[in-house]
Amino acid sequence: MPPQRRFVFTAPPPRCDVAESSIAATARAPRGQYDFVDTIKAGQGLIRSPGHDARTISRAEDVGYARGLQAFEHRMMTSIEEVSLRISYQAQVCKHESKYFYTQLHDAQTDHKDIRLEIDVVRGQRTTYETELQEVRQACLSSEARNRALLA
Repeated sequence: MPPQRRFVFTAPPPRCDVAESSIAATARAPRGQYDFVDTIKAGQGLIRSPGHDARTISRAEDVGYARGLQAFEHRMMTSIEEVSLRISYQAQVCKHESKYFYTQLHDAQTDHKDIRLEIDVVRGQRTTYETELQEVRQACLSSEARNRALLA
C-alpha cells in the first residue's frame, strides 16, 4: 500500500513570527495543576516522560480512576437527590389532593345527611297535610249532608 501524503507543519514558514496569545496563556491551567502528565495521545493513555517512573504513572492512573469514580458518585448522588426531591414533591401533591378529596367527601356526606333530614321533614309534613285534607273532606261532606237535610 502506498504511503499517504500528510501535510505537517515542522517549522513556521519564513517571514512569520510565532508568539503565544495572551488569551491562550490565561486560559491554560498553570503547569503545577498538570502534576505528572506531559502528553496524552488518543487511545494510548499516558506517555511516559523521562522524569516520571512507573510508580508515578501507576499512581496517576489510580488518581484518574479515583477522580472518575468520585465524579460518577457525585453525578449519582445528584441524580438520587433529584429523584428524592421529585418523590417528595409528588408526595406533597398527593397528600394535598387527598386532603382536598376527603374534604369534598366529608362535605358531600354532610350534605347527604342534611338532604335526608329535609326529606324526612317533608314526608312528615306531607302526612300532616294528608291527614288535614281527610279531615277537611269529612267536614265538607258532613256540611253538605246538613245542607241537604235543611233543604229537604
